[in-house]
Amino acid sequence: MTTDGKVEMVENEMTRLRINCLGLSEVRWTGKGHFGTNGGSLIIYSGSETKREAGVGMILDKQTSGSLMGYNPISNRILTVRIAAKPWNITLIQVYAPTNQATDGEKEVFYTCLHKVFNKAPKQDVALLCGDYNAKIGEGASIGKFALGVRNDNGERLVEFAQVNGLVTANAMTNQHPRHKYTWRAPGRTHRNQIDYILLPQRWVSSVGKCKTCPQADADTDHTLVRMKFILKLHKLAKAKQKPCFDFSQKEEYQVELRNRFELLDIPEAADPGNRQSAESEWIKLKEVVAKSAAKTFTRKRNTVKKDWIKPETFALMEEKRNCCRQGEEYKWLKRHVRSQLRRDRDNHLTEICQQMNDFERKISTCSPKYLN
Repeated sequence: MTTDGKVEMVENEMTRLRINCLGLSEVRWTGKGHFGTNGGSLIIYSGSETKREAGVGMILDKQTSGSLMGYNPISNRILTVRIAAKPWNITLIQVYAPTNQATDGEKEVFYTCLHKVFNKAPKQDVALLCGDYNAKIGEGASIGKFALGVRNDNGERLVEFAQVNGLVTANAMTNQHPRHKYTWRAPGRTHRNQIDYILLPQRWVSSVGKCKTCPQADADTDHTLVRMKFILKLHKLAKAKQKPCFDFSQKEEYQVELRNRFELLDIPEAADPGNRQSAESEWIKLKEVVAKSAAKTFTRKRNTVKKDWIKPETFALMEEKRNCCRQGEEYKWLKRHVRSQLRRDRDNHLTEICQQMNDFERKISTCSPKYLN
């Protein structure tokens, strides 16, 4: 997720495939937090403090982000997100497990932490654990009998964790074509594995619709997107009313209006101790005077709509790459060409922003001192 245009590419695939919530593994971002995209989605992430390694994240579309109750970035391998829904809320746990070649100590630390996080989730919530487990649970596994491959050490640990907590793998419960089970391809495109899973409690299996991979999704990654349809209605949370934001360029008119309103309040009867009101009433009256004066003289600032920095020609090139066969030379050429175009679009966008800043600075420096005081 560190290459130019990767976020926009993934968000574009979410819209095309009508995905409301998308988990991300190995994002390699530093720090923890969230930010909004130009398309209206909300991205939550949790990574290392300094090193660009591991990292997990989650993308919520505009509708789902309105039901967000909160999130907890546990570490660079575990992130929890809570979403309001009916009749029960949803707790999403996004993970990125150590590879099979990692030390036993790293694996123990990861699964111990994951066990604690899962047990701390509200018992009445629907808990969904998804991500890259780097595990092969093998054919005939108790938590997913239609899984692929031969079980490895990570698979043993994942099966043990799932059995202890009463979980099953949604993308290995039904028999379907192997093309819709493989979640990872080796760089040579010859070796494939199923190492990404969506785990959920056994009691919620009846709410799962289809759960399979989407080989047609293209996001410049060696992993294949796993999509699950879960039947549950979201509950939109009421948001606090936003305070108005004003343009203070007309401060002289505001000062005159405010002075006139205060003069109307300064009447002889107000000096009489018998007519004095409580401090709370006086504060409310003062606040109303200031707010009405601002609303009458100032103009409200409008939220600026962010422009897409990726050109339409680049989006068309990305679509052409997605429809191309991924095992040919044409796909490799289109992949390099798309990355080159994305870097060029980003540089042009940054140059345009710098030019706007220079123009604004030049405009301010040429203003008369009257507007600078």
